[in-house]
Amino acid sequence: MTRFSGSSLVHTKPIHTANVMNCTLWCYGLVLLIRSAAVVRGVPSSTDELNTLMLQLHNSARQKLLACQLEGQPQAKSMPDLVYDQGIADKAQSWADNCTVGHDTYNDRKTDTFATVGQNFAGNTDFSSAFDSWFAEYPYYNFDANTCAASKTCGHYTQVVWAQTTHIGCAFTECPNTAQFPYGKSIVCNYGPAYVLSMFFVLRCAMPQMSPPNYDDDGGDDDDDDDDETTIIW
Repeated sequence: MTRFSGSSLVHTKPIHTANVMNCTLWCYGLVLLIRSAAVVRGVPSSTDELNTLMLQLHNSARQKLLACQLEGQPQAKSMPDLVYDQGIADKAQSWADNCTVGHDTYNDRKTDTFATVGQNFAGNTDFSSAFDSWFAEYPYYNFDANTCAASKTCGHYTQVVWAQTTHIGCAFTECPNTAQFPYGKSIVCNYGPAYVLSMFFVLRCAMPQMSPPNYDDDGGDDDDDDDDETTIIW
């Protein structure tokens, strides 16, 4: 195309709408690809959204046991509110960054403060839903027998309400959408100390001594995948 600019002739190349659209679509696709492969890493702190919420949810659940407000579960004589610990939160972040279903080892997560550290994991897009999936196991725990109901999981619940646990630290990573991890966020809560005493609850009446349920070697409970394909706990 030729046009006049003052006293000069200027040759310009016509802009084809199809080329612009193709470029736009290609660029948009590239952005989506980059986003799908991106890992957004949390930075745990005592005031971040995840830890603020998890402290509130955990302590509310623990107080229900103290007040004997959880049907089918015994009343606890003592159930201290959990407080945040940066060390176990940093360890939780290290595992969350892997975007892997399951647990790290006890050695991986122990700190100078806590020689034993428990752990709950969830793959979920929502923090509250992750906690709910752990706490919802309470009907499956039989305190008298110290077992979970047949073919059911209750180890996440028992960690939430373990009476001797005093500290918690949680972390998350926004993971790429892959066939191995299509769950959105890798959410990890670590607990200090972990299962170190013989009973989950200290009751107002005497109860026979019991050992904690059996757990697999990596420190997590040996459960099956959640039925919801977009959510998983371990």
